[in-house]
Amino acid sequence: RVTLPATASACARQGQELFAPPSVSGWAGGTSWINSGTLLERLNWASDVVWGNPDFGIAPYDPIAWAERHGVKPTEAAEAFIEVVLQRVEAPEARKLIVDAGRAGTPDGLRMALQRVLHSPKFQLA
Repeated sequence: RVTLPATASACARQGQELFAPPSVSGWAGGTSWINSGTLLERLNWASDVVWGNPDFGIAPYDPIAWAERHGVKPTEAAEAFIEVVLQRVEAPEARKLIVDAGRAGTPDGLRMALQRVLHSPKFQLA
């Protein structure tokens, strides 16, 4: 579970003040607000959400509970993460890295698979 203060702090580090977009249109998408500093913060925040970060009061994500809630076998959850988050991955090598990480269906393996999904360029530029 992620708290509002942790989310607000993470957004600020990524260059977006929570609840204060620059205009009614919100923030520009794509690469317009990504630079080397904000991208690193985005990747770190994704890791915090997946693996947990006690400094922000964030517990590790429970991918097994997610799989059970959605009727997905843990050994197939990495594929499900790809479909739910990315819809598809064009690069076979990237898909293989994600699926291989979660193949055993263990909590840590599925966290690694989800982290790879969230760190993918396709997700970051969506």
